[in-house]
Amino acid sequence: FLTGATVSLGGSNCVGVSVISAVKATCATSAHVAGAVTVTLTNTDLNAAPLAQGFTYLGGPTVSAISPLQGSTAGGTVLTISGTGFLTGATATFGGTTCTSPSVTSATAFSCTTPAHAAGAVDVKVTNLDTQAGTKTAAFTYIVAALPAPTVSSISPLSGPLAGGTALTINGANFTAGITVKIGNIACAGVTLVSAAKVTCTTAAGPAGPASVLVTNPDNQSATISTPFTYLNSPAVLTSISPITGSTAGGTQIILTGSNFLGGASASVDTTACTTLNIVSATQAVCTAPAHAVGPVSISFTNPYSTAATLANAFTYASPAPTLSAVTPNTGVITGGQSITLTGSGFLTGMTITVGGAACTTPSLLSSTNATCVTPAHALGAVDVVVKNTDLKTATLAAGFTYGNPAPTVASITPTSGPNTGGTAVTIAGTGFLSGATVAIGGASCGSVTLVSDTSVKCTTSAGTAGAVSVVVMNTDGKSGMLANGFTYVASATWTSVSATVFVPKCVGCHGPNLAYKNVDLSTYAKALATGSIKAGSPSASSTYTTMNNGSMPTAGKLPANMIKLVNDWIAAGALNN
Repeated sequence: FLTGATVSLGGSNCVGVSVISAVKATCATSAHVAGAVTVTLTNTDLNAAPLAQGFTYLGGPTVSAISPLQGSTAGGTVLTISGTGFLTGATATFGGTTCTSPSVTSATAFSCTTPAHAAGAVDVKVTNLDTQAGTKTAAFTYIVAALPAPTVSSISPLSGPLAGGTALTINGANFTAGITVKIGNIACAGVTLVSAAKVTCTTAAGPAGPASVLVTNPDNQSATISTPFTYLNSPAVLTSISPITGSTAGGTQIILTGSNFLGGASASVDTTACTTLNIVSATQAVCTAPAHAVGPVSISFTNPYSTAATLANAFTYASPAPTLSAVTPNTGVITGGQSITLTGSGFLTGMTITVGGAACTTPSLLSSTNATCVTPAHALGAVDVVVKNTDLKTATLAAGFTYGNPAPTVASITPTSGPNTGGTAVTIAGTGFLSGATVAIGGASCGSVTLVSDTSVKCTTSAGTAGAVSVVVMNTDGKSGMLANGFTYVASATWTSVSATVFVPKCVGCHGPNLAYKNVDLSTYAKALATGSIKAGSPSASSTYTTMNNGSMPTAGKLPANMIKLVNDWIAAGALNN
């Protein structure tokens, strides 16, 4: 190599050629397209020595595309850069700031994570280790990313006084510095961001009732909670009630006494609301008790948006006193045994019933309004009927039942027949005959009535129509007994018929003609002759009849049956005109 020699690379002169010795020279390459070129050294005598493909121009990186094209100013966007000439160890900058986590996937693909940067479009530059670089102008745009909206999951406590001052904790997510809180439309004081999930503040004074809870981040994104905060009225004070007992049927007017009673308040007996509630004043209210089972219960009074004031076991439900409105039937006999039905209300299982002070037997509870029993024996007269429940409450129906004598009965009459002309002395047997009783046979009054006992009465028949008739005994209380067809009126034989049919044709021959005429005392006559006697009204006691009946008289043969009957009927009828 001679001093003054020149060097070219692919036809482009090498700059600053320096011949160090006959075997070494240096120079700086000029720009050239990429690829292998011939290196030629030419001495000043124009002798040249070429070295084919002695030097290779390497192409620098190029940037053709970015994905995605935008990302958050906070950085953190993972990018893919497409281009050429990417070499292992290459780096990239975004707006002059180096991205993190660079990775050369291939000569045409490069990835990294964007650094933070101000908003706007920035150049993207990839630089290989040989300092060659490729740039794409305004290839990536930084944008301000929207922060996630806040959420509210719970608040604690859920209520507080009207005057405010409640330390409130709000739990949720995405809370940021500068967050504000409103309860209803009123700002919560002293808002403190404890963390992105917790905020605290102190409630201001507010009106009674539920109020929404609203949190708002500085970017105006906000959130509410479905469960509101409730401003509470001051609780009522309940000191006493009156009365302290009432019916299980409800309806008792209970006077509540206390303080700080507010309009719109509610009250309950046990767990059931009062049927009606009247707020009389700030110290008094009237509750209508609902129906409830027997036993003690608590009374509660609650102002609107407040806690309850309660008196434990202050009121006792008791069964109502029974009522008795009717007894059916309301009369019966002194011997008892009458089944009666009681109508009323409040009858309880186990109830007892008395009639005139004596227990009514076999009581049966049909319902709370009906019961039955069987009357005991009792003296004559109206008596009280009393129902007593097992809680000793009673109901009385004054003079609710009247005892009377039983109706008489007629069992038999002796004799069972007599002449239709009357005059037969009869004895009637039965039960329940009272002093002053009357007797009718066939509808005609029986005369000379004599009460022998309550089972026997005597009288004398009046005239009647032949045939079977009823015997009726009627007591002075209007009750009666009857024996149907108990007595038979028999058509009476007359003196004329006896004389013409029997005595004249059959007896004159033995006893003389006087027997055949009226007004002859046959009884006396017969006695005088010692041939027999006649007892008026009683054929069986008359020897004259009995001897005729057995055939002893007349001696000329027994009389026919029709004649014997005629004599019998005549004597039974009283032996008229004897």
